[in-house]
Amino acid sequence: MKKHLVVLNGPMGVGKTAVGKRLADRLAPALFLDGDWCWDLHPFTVTADTKALVLKNIRTFLENGLACPAVETLVFVWVLQEEAAALELLAGLEERAEILRVTLGADDAVLAGRVSRDIAAGKRAPGSVERSLSYQKFYPGQRTLHLDTSRLTPEEAAAAIAGLLGR
Repeated sequence: MKKHLVVLNGPMGVGKTAVGKRLADRLAPALFLDGDWCWDLHPFTVTADTKALVLKNIRTFLENGLACPAVETLVFVWVLQEEAAALELLAGLEERAEILRVTLGADDAVLAGRVSRDIAAGKRAPGSVERSLSYQKFYPGQRTLHLDTSRLTPEEAAAAIAGLLGR
């Protein structure tokens, strides 16, 4: 049986981590990877070198996860706003796994509310609402399945995605 690689992307606050963790539970034996930990630099900087570091780290983790016999499904979540970056990151992995790419979205008001609650809880930095909303424009044209999470719980969204895999 071929393995599955499920890639969830979308702007921050849309529910990628919550949905991804529930999806990994549903699709067990599964490995969950949040790309943010690969870019947890202090201070956070975006340069050609840090981008290369992060992409290499993620690619290595994806390859290692798919090579592990104990893993049938790998669920990867990250803010992949550039289609080209996603395609580069995943190139060649279709030989090891069936790849399902899903973009999670939410309407602006819902997204702003979620990120504002995260800021209030100390989970996100001030200014995250504006940044998250500004990323919305990058996702509609991506060649992924699109799932609006505005009115879905993370469990409902995970169930919908698992259903796409017949599970």
